[in-house]
Amino acid sequence: MKGPKSQPLYVRLSDHIRENIESGIYQVGQQIPTENELIDRFNVSRITVRKAIQSLVDQRLLKKC
Repeated sequence: MKGPKSQPLYVRLSDHIRENIESGIYQVGQQIPTENELIDRFNVSRITVRKAIQSLVDQRLLKKC
């Protein structure tokens, strides 16, 4: 994950996911990796993943189904 180390982990994770959405890695309607996959891939807590996802939902970049 990129971004200043001074930013909270959930912000850096949400920025990373947003970059993947904007670059076309994740297509409209495509499911992003699961919570567990994100936890394992980025070595972060479930709370961090949930906050990152909620941030993207609040920005209307993701939709929870």
